[in-house]
Order: sequence, then structure tokens, then C-alpha cells
Amino acid sequence: MASSSSKAGNIRGRQAVAVVVGVLLASGVGWFLASFRAGEKLRQLSYDSLLIMRGELHPTEAVVVYLDDQSHTILDQPRNKPWSRKLHAQLVGRLRLGGASAIVFDIVFSDSDPESDPLLAAAIKQHGKVILAADRTVIAGGGTKFDTPCDALLDVAADIGSDERWPDSDLVVRRHTIRHPDELVGVMSWVTAQALEAPITTVPGEESRPRWLN
Repeated sequence: MASSSSKAGNIRGRQAVAVVVGVLLASGVGWFLASFRAGEKLRQLSYDSLLIMRGELHPTEAVVVYLDDQSHTILDQPRNKPWSRKLHAQLVGRLRLGGASAIVFDIVFSDSDPESDPLLAAAIKQHGKVILAADRTVIAGGGTKFDTPCDALLDVAADIGSDERWPDSDLVVRRHTIRHPDELVGVMSWVTAQALEAPITTVPGEESRPRWLN
């Protein structure tokens, strides 16, 4: 009996040691990943590898409209100043007729354009769920400020959202931006979800929960 009890005690002792060693190793790996550049690369690789193995997905619930080089050429728009807002007004009208539930502009219309603002404002008001961008910048002393749309467009927009992004060191965006504490302007993706009455926006605390992009 004494021999059996001794063996059982030795086994439990080795198990306890194994658990402690495992916890220390896991903590060490976590500290390494959080503290060193090599650890950041491993985190990025683990994220990228999962998406590569999954393969491409083609979302059908959203469409991205690019202001790319070809668009500049075809629409005869300047490359050194903002596009005509008359074109943006036409786009809003077409998207409304196409059944777009919401329209999000990743453009900060901060300067007034008396000639075309009324056209864009009318199109935004007619649609009813157009979200415009606000630019968050850090000012001297560590504070922040937002460049918001001009009054003519701000008055008719459904809401405004921060267009801030959080890229990693390799300039790839892998995580959702989280709203900064005590700031009045929400993050554009969350503001859009609220405009569309997504169920998750009614759950307390979800707006500030860290998320990886799918």
C-alpha cells in the first residue's frame, strides 16, 4: 500500500510539474509574441495563413466603388484636387434606384462647394441613409480633433463616422478600428451597422470589443 501511494504521489507530482512548465512556456511564448517584432510577424503570418487556406470569398451584401485611375480618365476628373460633387450626387441617385440599403462615403467633404453641394445634399437627403466620413487627427498635446463634412452635407447625412484605420507594421489592415474612449464620433463600420439596425449594435460593450477582419 505504501508503495502504491508513493507511486501515485510521484505521478501527481510529475503532472503538477508538467502543468507548471506548460503554463510558463505558454506565458513565455505570449510575452515573446507581444514584445518583439518577430512575434508580430508570427501573429501576422498565422492570420494570413488561415485566410489563404480558406480561399477567396466573394461577398454579395456590399459593393465597393473605387475612384481609380481608369475612373479618373473616363470621367475626366482632376488628379490634384477633389472630384466634382455632381458626380457623387449622380452616384447616390443610381445607388438609391439600385436598392442600396446604405451608402458610405470614405471621403471627407470638409470644404464647401456652393455650386454642387446643393445637388449632393438633395441626393443624400432623398436616399436617407448616407454616412459620410470624418478625419481623426492628433493635435499638439496629445488631443484629437475631427475634420467633418461641411454644414450643407452634415445637416442631411444619416450620420458621420471616423475613417481611421489601424494598419500593422507592414501596412496591412487586419483588425477593425475601435472607437476611442470619450470621443463623440464613432467608427465608420459601427456607425453603418447602426444605420442598418444590425442586432449586434444593441448589445452593450460590443462596440469596443477587439475584432479581426474576416
